[in-house]
Amino acid sequence: MVSTVQFARLHNSGTPPELVEGTLVGSRRWPSAAAHPDCWEPPHKGVVLSQTDVRAWSRTIAFSAGEPSLREVTLHVAQLHARNLLVDDVPVLWDFPDGPQVYWSRPQNLKPAEDDYRDWVRARALAYERVALPHLAAA
Repeated sequence: MVSTVQFARLHNSGTPPELVEGTLVGSRRWPSAAAHPDCWEPPHKGVVLSQTDVRAWSRTIAFSAGEPSLREVTLHVAQLHARNLLVDDVPVLWDFPDGPQVYWSRPQNLKPAEDDYRDWVRARALAYERVALPHLAAA
């Protein structure tokens, strides 16, 4: 688990207070958003993990030999923090069709999943309007 002190530091750096471990988030990961709005798929959702969550470090260059232990991960994160590294990023476990995947994100690039979905609905409606406008002008 990430300590309360670490989340306090993240909040002081501009992270929304609702962004804590276990929060369901979005980050404008909208499949097919460059295509016609009929093709848009709902946004991907992710779950914020602790920086010391073993899932955030599995199959990474830091632990390429296999699944790290919680002790190894905790020590590694502490060493990074001592060098003033990895102080602002959080791991997010994304639910992709091919399976779960962890990506590290800047907290300012994340928002609650409900907000991301509302933004997607609005953007899709605007995209439909843009698609319909040329047809209206030709009529």
